[in-house]
Amino acid sequence: MPISPYIGIVPGSIGSFPQAGVRPKQTKYAIFSSSGVWVCPPNVFSVNFTMCGGGGGGGAGDGGSNGGGGGAGAMTINDCPITVIPGTTYTITVGANGTGATAGNNNATMGGASSIVGGLINLFVSGGRAGIVGGAATAVAAATVPTQFVGAVTTLLSNLQVVAGGQGATTNQNGGNSGFSFGGFANPNSLANGGGGGASFLGNGGNGGVAVGGTPTGYGGGGGGGSSTNNGGNGAPGVCQLVWLEGI
Repeated sequence: MPISPYIGIVPGSIGSFPQAGVRPKQTKYAIFSSSGVWVCPPNVFSVNFTMCGGGGGGGAGDGGSNGGGGGAGAMTINDCPITVIPGTTYTITVGANGTGATAGNNNATMGGASSIVGGLINLFVSGGRAGIVGGAATAVAAATVPTQFVGAVTTLLSNLQVVAGGQGATTNQNGGNSGFSFGGFANPNSLANGGGGGASFLGNGGNGGVAVGGTPTGYGGGGGGGSSTNNGGNGAPGVCQLVWLEGI
């Protein structure tokens, strides 16, 4: 369920003077931190849509001399205008965070994909890949547009602002950045230290561990890798936000 189905009412722009008896349009938004549904209100034909998948979990140390690799950051679609149909129910899936691995030759799990499906829309972004035990680097999420469209919605492709997640780092290296977000930092002084998690556009990656792998901030960042005998950090969960104008 969303944090709130209709939150953040913002009056019309300052300096606008609607005609007498005419209610100015209001900006409304819904933020989904977990999966749910959104029913398009009457007379609403367009929303601006932002979503990212869950970040990958950080890999654990191998129980010997190598720290684990950081989890990769998730893909993000940022502030994309999409056409919607009043009265239509849209199913929102929010990608779960990947879990960090437990120490001793165990890998982490990948972050879940996020999606919106309904009407003519079938749109998704992938989660971040999991960190690998013992410091093998995780691959950066694919930079190609990870979306699917049905029918006339294919015309919206040019509106997409898709940002790749940052790469989860190998042992004792920093995670990759994404947009204005930073990959997790790592201590380079020893191969026993974990690698930093990759960032998403909406959150920083977790720091590589000198003990347990670090936890990312925001949404979609990868967990930091654990040091040689420690667990990797969990990735950050995904999120979905819709913003629209409502009123006469």
